[in-house]
Amino acid sequence: ERSAGNLRRVLVNLIVDESSDGVIVADHAGRIEMCNERAAVLLNATRKSLASQQVGRFLPTFEKMPKSDSDGDTQRQTELTVDCEGGAAMLDVSVRRMAVPPMNGNAEPIRVDVYTLRDVTTRRRVEVAERRAQEEKFLAERAKSNFIANMSHELRTPLNAIIGSSET
Repeated sequence: ERSAGNLRRVLVNLIVDESSDGVIVADHAGRIEMCNERAAVLLNATRKSLASQQVGRFLPTFEKMPKSDSDGDTQRQTELTVDCEGGAAMLDVSVRRMAVPPMNGNAEPIRVDVYTLRDVTTRRRVEVAERRAQEEKFLAERAKSNFIANMSHELRTPLNAIIGSSET
């Protein structure tokens, strides 16, 4: 049973450390207890420089994030723009407030906030490009319709005159 618990702990640490998303765990006072390398990269910092710092120096705290429609008491989400090595990055930041079961005879659960950071810069740029393309398509279709309407009018006027003179 003990080796299974150790294996589980190793697997969880491996998953967190190798995640493509940034993960930060802050204690009840907002102090960063742990973070993975991806979180440090996304916040343009090192794991060491983030350790024991107040999460509010780098991210909005749980209380400052807007409540979601569902589950606003335990989970919140927002978007944030941060400066990274390659320029500005847009992050999807979600935080989940959790209670860790008591350990070592502690009577009360320990509250932690688990932040997940996902780089959505590319996705947002694609969305902006798609919106622009749709707008340009709409404007091109409008210009085409106006051109056809004007040409139709320009052709009908002389044709009506020709048809009118040929009937007399």
